[in-house]
Amino acid sequence: MTDVGIEKSDLFTITGGIVNIAVPAELSNTHLRLGNPPNSKPGDQYRRTLEFNVVIVPKDLSAEQIRSLSDVQRLGGKIIKTSSQGVVLTVG
Repeated sequence: MTDVGIEKSDLFTITGGIVNIAVPAELSNTHLRLGNPPNSKPGDQYRRTLEFNVVIVPKDLSAEQIRSLSDVQRLGGKIIKTSSQGVVLTVG
């Protein structure tokens, strides 16, 4: 809840339509801390699990005000869905 190594989408209004949310393809340019396994070398692949949280925040908040999931609740928002997905990463 207090981890600040999170990535956020832009804020958007829920309209009832489908919204695609994706992890940036270039993970080295994110706030996520995904260290390579010990003794890994370029070209090695490894699996990590990423957690996705869908939150509702008051419309007067900006994304910069939220640095961790605990900020969502502290600022009057609500976590409405949590899911995880396994991803395969390649050592660069």
